[in-house]
Amino acid sequence: MASDSSCVGGSRGGPGRRDAGSGRRPLPSWNDTAAKKAVIEFIKKVTAEGSPDFVAPAERIAVFDNDGTLWSERPVAFQAAFTLDRVKALAPQHPEWKAEEPFASLLKGDLKAALAGGERAVLQVLMARTPA
Repeated sequence: MASDSSCVGGSRGGPGRRDAGSGRRPLPSWNDTAAKKAVIEFIKKVTAEGSPDFVAPAERIAVFDNDGTLWSERPVAFQAAFTLDRVKALAPQHPEWKAEEPFASLLKGDLKAALAGGERAVLQVLMARTPA
């Protein structure tokens, strides 16, 4: 996250209000929803010195996708997490997966072994999670 919380309201701003320091509304492209308010409140808590939730600027990390949305790659990208969950959900319909790679490794929670099959393994998993 930015080291200065004014980009999303700081201690003076809030949903729908302009930040006194920058004159900008926080998260202007977001609708005024509970999610927006929660993000702004979270940032206020972690950027307010003296707050029990304070995070020092050097320790703040946010990663954004190309369209500006928050993006997680650690421990695993959202798409990979979705795919793993989907394979687990479909597994009862495919008992053969218990003995067939890369599915056997995925079902055991061993992502590294599942990915050892390279592109072919990834494509198998992607095709299996997609309805025909």
